[in-house]
Amino acid sequence: MKGLITLVVSLALVIGANAARAGDEAAAKAKTAAAARKMHQVSVFSYVQDWRGRSAAIPVLVTMNVKGDKSLVPFCDNFPRVQATVLKTLLSGTQRSRCRGAGLASLRGPLRQAVAEMFPVKAMQALDLKVGRRPSDFANHLQHTSRACDALKI
Repeated sequence: MKGLITLVVSLALVIGANAARAGDEAAAKAKTAAAARKMHQVSVFSYVQDWRGRSAAIPVLVTMNVKGDKSLVPFCDNFPRVQATVLKTLLSGTQRSRCRGAGLASLRGPLRQAVAEMFPVKAMQALDLKVGRRPSDFANHLQHTSRACDALKI
């Protein structure tokens, strides 16, 4: 009888350990799936000159919604290249545009296409352009981007 009780107790411990291990694996899978669905809002700062260069440069913030941690890695790894692409696209587009803020709306499509080439398929969900009066208007957005990239390095 004593041997039977020992067998039952040891069997219960083994089953409990396997159940805990299965629960840990399920939690890890759920965390990975949540990271893949998480939306990251990342920003790139640039300047735009008016169409003939007669006025002061206008600060512009390009904000992108990137889906998932794996899609954010190419953005963070290639941040200087993303900045150069944004600047190149903005400069080439504003030479044709005569409007200050309104002309930026026509640049959204070419800018989205140029930046999307650096990301995996369908990683970039949205792109938005904001015009500011001073570069400091965008400080919070840029700090958020920096924190998101720093979190991936850990």
